[in-house]
Order: sequence, then C-alpha cells, then structure tokens
Amino acid sequence: MMYDNIIALDDLKQHLNIDKCYLDDDAYIVSLLYAAVDATQLHLRRKLMDNERPSVLQGIKFLVAHWYRNRENVSSISANDIPYTFKYLMDLNRSYKCTY
Repeated sequence: MMYDNIIALDDLKQHLNIDKCYLDDDAYIVSLLYAAVDATQLHLRRKLMDNERPSVLQGIKFLVAHWYRNRENVSSISANDIPYTFKYLMDLNRSYKCTY
C-alpha cells in the first residue's frame, strides 16, 4: 500500500508550509496521506490512477491539511467539518455508475 507515487511527501510538506528539513512529523503526514487516499477512493468509488486528475490530488492535499491542523474531532473553540472544497472536488470526479 504505497501512495508515494500519488503525492510526494515533499509536495505535502510544501502544501502544509512545513520546511523540508523538519522530519519529526514525516511518518504522521504519510499516515494521513494513506488515510486520505483511502477516503478518496471510497468517496469516488474507484481506485486512484497513477496519472490522477489535478482536482483529485488537490482534494487529497486539502484533506491531509485539514487532518494535520485539526487532530481531534472537536476542539474547545469549535468543531470543524471536512472542508467543503474536498467534497466539491471529489464529487466532480465521482463515479455514479450503477454497479448492481
């Protein structure tokens, strides 16, 4: 289950505004990538391709960033849902074919 070919760790760190030299969260960021790819595949109802659409890749980055910045379900200030941008970008690419 390697998703490094979908989005590189350095690309995710750039999206998260994390310096490439900061290595402490690398394993955590990769685990978020795996979970985001899994969630994306379930939402799209298909496997991701090696040459995936830019909107899907951006949606995965948004989801990883959301989970990285909001590590708990609820904060003392406010609850944060999955960003609308993720759902919008995924719905653009979702397969609505009937499979039964």
